[in-house]
Amino acid sequence: MQESEDHVQFDRREIDQRRFRIDTTVNVAHILTTIALVGSILSWGSDLKATVQRHDSEITELKLTAREDRSTLREELREINRKVDKIADRVGAGNDR
Repeated sequence: MQESEDHVQFDRREIDQRRFRIDTTVNVAHILTTIALVGSILSWGSDLKATVQRHDSEITELKLTAREDRSTLREELREINRKVDKIADRVGAGNDR
């Protein structure tokens, strides 16, 4: 009878060991993995910050270039208008004769 009870108790112990268990011990691999993960996240964050800053400076440069281009185009348009006005004056003066 004792042997049967020992066998049943052994089976229960074996079943308990096969169940999913969380091991609460911490080893060097856990610590190194955590450090690597934190380092990767920090590196990614700083790369992202640098990319955003680079894009901000590029946007500012593009805005400045667009403003300068608009100014140049306005000046060229004024010059074209003056030339058209001169031609119109000549044509109008030629019709008066």
